[in-house]
Amino acid sequence: MAEQFSLEDALHRFCESWSKAVERRSPIVGGRLFHKTVNCHTGSEAFAVTFKPSGAELRPGADPAAHATFTLSEDDWRGLLSGRYGVWSVQLANRQRPIMEEDGLIRQLGLIMQSFALRKE
Repeated sequence: MAEQFSLEDALHRFCESWSKAVERRSPIVGGRLFHKTVNCHTGSEAFAVTFKPSGAELRPGADPAAHATFTLSEDDWRGLLSGRYGVWSVQLANRQRPIMEEDGLIRQLGLIMQSFALRKE
């Protein structure tokens, strides 16, 4: 039987890791993501993540004013948020095609998500 996956729970864990890294003033956080909101979608659910100097905030639903939309299948979210593979792999397989203006933000976020998943706390 397939492992149960909750995008909301996985994004919540990522937001906690991001917020801890902000507290520690880790150089991996910040950059282009501060003061940005990214909608994270599967085929059936959406969450908005806002990156603030105080940490990351997760809200259910899409934010119409988001700076980028990151849409992956549930399997690809599971792979990315577990660290098994990165956003480049998904893009090279033609399963995620961001809007050109959003591409850099999506790739930075994807790299950080994978890095946090692989990091031992």
